[in-house]
Amino acid sequence: MGVDAKVENVDIDATASEEAAAVERSEKFETVERYYKRNVWTKSQVSEAVGVWITEDEFYDIVGEKYVAPEKIPTDTEQMVSETKKMQLIMMEAMADQYEESLEKDLRNMDIQATIYEAILELGGTE
Repeated sequence: MGVDAKVENVDIDATASEEAAAVERSEKFETVERYYKRNVWTKSQVSEAVGVWITEDEFYDIVGEKYVAPEKIPTDTEQMVSETKKMQLIMMEAMADQYEESLEKDLRNMDIQATIYEAILELGGTE
């Protein structure tokens, strides 16, 4: 009463990573994700990008929560709101980029100061 079964070795991690690589992302997905992960954008700001820069599924991938759409806007103003939303996202992106650049500049300055301090100590200088 024996049962013969053939088991193939399947690399689950490789299969999962291949599926993840096959997922196509919106053009701005990585930007929005980076801003959220670095706490530059809030969940509310990420939700503003849904339908303009990212999809509802991508919102879930970034935030870890299902996207809940705001109440429907009357049709005659939808176009104006859509354009306003795009401009708002462009401004938010510019502000986030400036913030990141400021942080990088601060890190470079601290690195330079540490190098100078180490050189002074090596020369026998005082603090």
